Amino acid sequence: EHGSLTLVGDAKQSIYRWRGGKAEQFMELCQKKHPFSIEEPQLVVLPNNYRSAQTIVQFNNDFFRFAAGCFLNETHRDLFLNSGQGPVSKKEGYVNISFIEAENTSEEMEAYPVRVLEIINSQKAKGHSLSNICILTRTRKESIAVANFLSENAIPVISAESLLVSRSPKVVFINAV
Repeated sequence: EHGSLTLVGDAKQSIYRWRGGKAEQFMELCQKKHPFSIEEPQLVVLPNNYRSAQTIVQFNNDFFRFAAGCFLNETHRDLFLNSGQGPVSKKEGYVNISFIEAENTSEEMEAYPVRVLEIINSQKAKGHSLSNICILTRTRKESIAVANFLSENAIPVISAESLLVSRSPKVVFINAV
């Protein structure tokens, strides 16, 4: 009754639905649709992004401002319109969204990793290090295909799959022996 509760989250991040995230959960807290006995929730919007390069922060701001126009729901629209952040980092960044034209899934799964490798090689040629490159995929199946293809082409990959003990060349060798 006399305690306090602090919830931290980002409704913009939860739109991706990774790990069951739902933007509505955060938005309902501010609309007094919550299980807590509090009179008035206090919403604190963090104005600065300390983690991402300025190009990436600007892309996110532009994307969410554009996406706000796609919502009929006023709450979602307001969330996206009021969620811009200022970049703290002066580092440049790079954002690329690619669409693969393919006749079927099999053809797409062949073309997609090739396109990712092309982008990585073009960024390496511009002086970017591999440790600063992140590839996001829509599905686990796509991420595995990309990771395998990159590994086959001498691009080191760190992913959930690559960190499995069963993927270690030493473990594979021991099992083979």
